[in-house]
Amino acid sequence: MPSIDLDEAGPALPRLVAVLGAGEETEFIITRAGAPVALLIAAPPRVTGQRIGVAKGVFTAPETIDDANDEIAEQFGAGLETVDAAGVLTAHPIGRTASSLAGLLKRSDQDALSIDEMNEAMAASVFERNRKTRT
Repeated sequence: MPSIDLDEAGPALPRLVAVLGAGEETEFIITRAGAPVALLIAAPPRVTGQRIGVAKGVFTAPETIDDANDEIAEQFGAGLETVDAAGVLTAHPIGRTASSLAGLLKRSDQDALSIDEMNEAMAASVFERNRKTRT
C-alpha cells in the first residue's frame, strides 16, 4: 500500500483520485513526518443496472386480491347493523365503515372523495337504509 507525505498529497490529489478510480490502487496512506495520519481509499463501486424485478422470486402476487374480503369485512366490523323494535336499521360506525366505504369506492361518478365527503356519503347511505326499512 503506497504512502505519500501530506505536503505532496495536496497537489497530487487529482492524480491520486485518478489512480483510485482506475482501480490501480485501492488506498493511499497519507503521512506527516513519516507517521501515518490519514487513509485515502477508493469508493465502493456503484451498483447500476435494472431495478425492476429486484425482488423477483422473493414475493408472490395472488391471482386475486379478493380472497380475503370476508376476513377484512370481519376485521372492520361489516354487518354490525341492528334493527331496533321500531324497525329502524342502525349501522354501527365501525360496521358502516367497511360496508359503506366499499360501496363508495366502487362509484364511478366520483373521482376522489375527501374524508368529510366520505363521512357525509356514509351517513346518507345509513339514512337511506333506515328510510327503506321503515317503508
